[in-house]
Amino acid sequence: MKDSLTIRNGNGLLGSVFERGGEYAYAAACDLWDLLQMPDPAQREFYRGTDADHVFLNPFGLTISFRYRDTDLFGSERIYAARTVHHDHILQPLIQIDLGEKCCFEILPGIQTYQKTDNGILESLSRVFTADGLRFGDKQMENVGLIRIALGEAIPVVLDRGAVTCASTYTPQEDPLQTQLYKPLREQATQAFGSASTADIMTFKETCLRISALDAQDPSKILFKGWDAPAPFSAKANEIAQAARAYERRFAP
Repeated sequence: MKDSLTIRNGNGLLGSVFERGGEYAYAAACDLWDLLQMPDPAQREFYRGTDADHVFLNPFGLTISFRYRDTDLFGSERIYAARTVHHDHILQPLIQIDLGEKCCFEILPGIQTYQKTDNGILESLSRVFTADGLRFGDKQMENVGLIRIALGEAIPVVLDRGAVTCASTYTPQEDPLQTQLYKPLREQATQAFGSASTADIMTFKETCLRISALDAQDPSKILFKGWDAPAPFSAKANEIAQAARAYERRFAP
């Protein structure tokens, strides 16, 4: 099929969506990217993970992810199912849209990331998840960040939900803290993508840009440039930061 189509952005993000998510997901991704009115991410401007592709929008304090159902990763079906898990210690998307049966599109809030290894944080999260019927299978610092819930107060969360899978004892729950914290942004995102209006999308982007640009001491700052500084403990985190900075240059005046 690929030979009979001209794949837009073939070596970049959209080409990866075609390869990993199929033709339907690719067509939907092209429409979404047109709606967002952002340049197509080139090969080194996004991060290709084992079960998802991620674009880091540092100026807006957002991350866009395309998660895939069929991957070479063992247990990929369980990992894909984890996209629906709600928990206050798992970063939740502002909006999530299924693009057929093999791919879903997400926009996640940018949060603060760790700059050094802290095994205590990893073990603490693992205990919390185990008690709630979840398994933190990929315990790495680059999979963990901080949500600031008040000035000087933050909670650790798993920012890559593919790192957490459900055990047989899992009971669905809510994420009241994140629901309350990000409620206005979730409502704006739902309105913007539900209407498919470029004006509504622009309003959402402008809101995120304004919040991300707030001073670090402003209590209203809930979006952060999460992937900016080098992380000496992780080659993966450095690769992500390089991709984020490369794509950020596309927005430079």
